[in-house]
Amino acid sequence: MFNGDPYDSDLSIPNPPPGKNFLSDWLPRHMPDTVQPIVDKFVDAVLKKFSPEYVATIGYCYGAKFAVQQIGNGKANVAAMAHPSLVSIEEIAAIKAPLLIIGAEKDHVYNDELRKKTEDKLKEIKATYFTTTASGVSHGFALRGDLSSESVKFAKEKAFTDSLQWFERFAPKTTGTHL
Repeated sequence: MFNGDPYDSDLSIPNPPPGKNFLSDWLPRHMPDTVQPIVDKFVDAVLKKFSPEYVATIGYCYGAKFAVQQIGNGKANVAAMAHPSLVSIEEIAAIKAPLLIIGAEKDHVYNDELRKKTEDKLKEIKATYFTTTASGVSHGFALRGDLSSESVKFAKEKAFTDSLQWFERFAPKTTGTHL
């Protein structure tokens, strides 16, 4: 997805090391319009090769945008996202399937204002959704959180198990191919 240039955790937000910055060093090379064709090609190939009857998508931070798009374009049956970034209200408005949102109390990206706008839009379109906010954790907790912190460890594990339960809730009760 990143053409051999994966995200370097040393570029962490909000306190990168001197001389390094996520927003100026990595993100410009991986804007959604650059990554979108890669995601589309991958999703289309998976759907063609496996013909699954059920597709669940999950996106943490940057990946949330692409997970949500798949329930907006009808290529997935359910989605989950944790501490999302770059997801527009228009993309939320377009969803056609259940969405789980796991947020962080301290989040400069998916902040209180955006969280409220997102929930208002979900209510307006009568979406099936569940949203939760983990206290005492920051943006990124579910992916690169400090597991020595009891709060972060609990929230990270809860995000994972909640996502699995969300996917199971909407999975068909058959024995077909699930991806």
